[in-house]
Amino acid sequence: ILFPAFIERKVVIMKKIVLISLFLCSLPAMAQTAYSVNGQVITPQSQKMLMDLFEKRGVTSAEQRLELAKQVLTQQAVINQLAAKNRLEIDPAIKAELEETKSQIFLNELLRREVFVNPITDYEFKKEYEMLKESYDPNEVKVSHILVKTKEIIRRIRAGEDFTKLAKELSLDPTTKDNGGQMDFTNVRQISINGFGEAAMAMEKGSLLPIPFKSVHGYHVVKLLDKREVPFPSFEAIKPRLERSIVQQRTQEFINQKIAEAKIEDIKPAPRPAARRPY
Repeated sequence: ILFPAFIERKVVIMKKIVLISLFLCSLPAMAQTAYSVNGQVITPQSQKMLMDLFEKRGVTSAEQRLELAKQVLTQQAVINQLAAKNRLEIDPAIKAELEETKSQIFLNELLRREVFVNPITDYEFKKEYEMLKESYDPNEVKVSHILVKTKEIIRRIRAGEDFTKLAKELSLDPTTKDNGGQMDFTNVRQISINGFGEAAMAMEKGSLLPIPFKSVHGYHVVKLLDKREVPFPSFEAIKPRLERSIVQQRTQEFINQKIAEAKIEDIKPAPRPAARRPY
């Protein structure tokens, strides 16, 4: 005989089991299950490790992390299989590149841990900011230029021919030719051609440089469109840049220190055994 209280408890338990089962069935299929690529097994553990890495990089969706992990691991498996088939692992140049890459990964992790233990201080940030500010040049120029092998073109411009049209027709600079030779505003210190920025700064707006500027690339016929001064950015605006710069400095200091502490010795070759005398 089943008593009412027992029956009621049994019904409650059954309801809980059903609800839990429905909840589990409603979850997206995000569990890592093993699969194979050309017979190579991709374990749930390797998928989980990569999913954790994607989570650290800001991928919030577990379903998306799993999909990304499978894509990456599948690609890695196919590439590694092709490499093994072609015996790339025994190529001396490739082995050297792999060692270099491995060392860089190790270094990045060592530095990450070092910065975690010893965070960048406000003093370091301020010092880096002031150093960059002192070396900053606020001058920017906007120019049009035509790159040619001879300077005869300047006569045609002075005779009234259109600068933009000539740039499109004759300029040897592929980055500005289609735009009629026009360049965006550029800081004078970021112009790679030595003396180009300074020459442009000395000109009046709308004027043509009297003598084409000579570089290893050829003759630059320069027309100044505009110039301006841009104030140095605020501390908060370039804080990520400051952090990268400080980390780079720490990297070099860290490497130099460890190399200085390393015990480096020449190894003399072992002496050859004496040749046996014939009896």
